[in-house]
Amino acid sequence: MFSKVLVANRGEIAVRIVRTCRELGVATVAVHSDVDAGARHVALADEAVRLPGAAAAETYLNLPAVLEAARSARAEAIHPGYGFFSERGDVAEAVTAAGLVWVGPPAEATRAVGDKVRARQLASSAAVSVVPGTLRPIEDPGEVHAFGEEHGYPIAIKAAGGGAKGVAVLTTISQNKAAINGVIAVAPDLQKVAPYATDLQTIAPYSAQLNTIAPYSAQLTAASKIPPNVSTYLKAHAADVQNAAAKTAGQWKTWYWICFGGIIFFLLSIPLLRGRWRTRDAKRDEAEHEAKVQEELAKLQATV
Repeated sequence: MFSKVLVANRGEIAVRIVRTCRELGVATVAVHSDVDAGARHVALADEAVRLPGAAAAETYLNLPAVLEAARSARAEAIHPGYGFFSERGDVAEAVTAAGLVWVGPPAEATRAVGDKVRARQLASSAAVSVVPGTLRPIEDPGEVHAFGEEHGYPIAIKAAGGGAKGVAVLTTISQNKAAINGVIAVAPDLQKVAPYATDLQTIAPYSAQLNTIAPYSAQLTAASKIPPNVSTYLKAHAADVQNAAAKTAGQWKTWYWICFGGIIFFLLSIPLLRGRWRTRDAKRDEAEHEAKVQEELAKLQATV
């Protein structure tokens, strides 16, 4: 086990990694841009290294700068978190070549699943169940129409190597052309701004993959036992919801009147209590006066 890890990320995932390392007794090094100098992950880490700049491309995605930060902090491993470097096989190789431990899948595995089409092909070849979709890039917009007719809507068109970018959801046939054009328009930009998306240039004219949404939603519903149609569920159980709400409201109403009645009783009792206090004080004063009188009489008798 290594003793110090550099977390090459920011935000919530970096905080989680830092906390986990602390529980394991592993020291952590945070990296941050100029605008993230006061971020929570920086405050929680044992050490912090500044990456000059503000944009992610010149800081968190600047591999030479991150490797230099790891060397300067004498970190033994780099954890990419999610996003940023986590989907880049070339980064995994560079980290390993630098003599550091890459906390993540090997470069070969990252490359294998970085392309959506290839990932589906690998899953199918390994007899892993996948939702209905294409095992090759589409080459004709008519394929979108045929796929929708066969599997039903909604369906998703995705840029095969674009991560979360280049995704369009179609709910009707009429949206096909606009959706495809939108994905095609985004794909070249991904090529320019995201090094991990270089596979886009090698996968067919439309750089897109078809994938159905509905069956996947059904699988999630079956696994978590959540009704597929929330509005229908609420309507079917409206009476239960109303009864629960009425019961809760009734309980609060009861406690309200109990508290209100207690306050009124206390306020009405104040004059009575004051009268009793005055009577008690009067009796005490009278007893003290009587004692003084008796004391004076005793002194007079003693002098006579």
